[in-house]
Amino acid sequence: MNVSEIYQSMRSLGLASSQVQFSTVWLGRSPRYYSQLVATDREPSVGALLGLSVRLDRIARSMKPDAASAVRDLVSSLGDCYERREMVAVRRRKRYDVSHPDH
Repeated sequence: MNVSEIYQSMRSLGLASSQVQFSTVWLGRSPRYYSQLVATDREPSVGALLGLSVRLDRIARSMKPDAASAVRDLVSSLGDCYERREMVAVRRRKRYDVSHPDH
């Protein structure tokens, strides 16, 4: 799931009314964060995805079970996204020799 799909899912669930709201309220970033991601063909940071998941999970807990199901499905998809992103980040980090006590 990419950032555009996440945004469209949020719109279809009636949770995001604009790109600015999605960027600021849901992703916790600047008003143009979403449009910047789309323009540069990048994905949200792991922190932004994690924050979005937490916010959506809180919303789902306050909803009736039928309505919460779609939100929980989105949270699950986001979990897959940030786990994938974190695995890529781990692979890019400098590897240290764990046998050396200074590292």
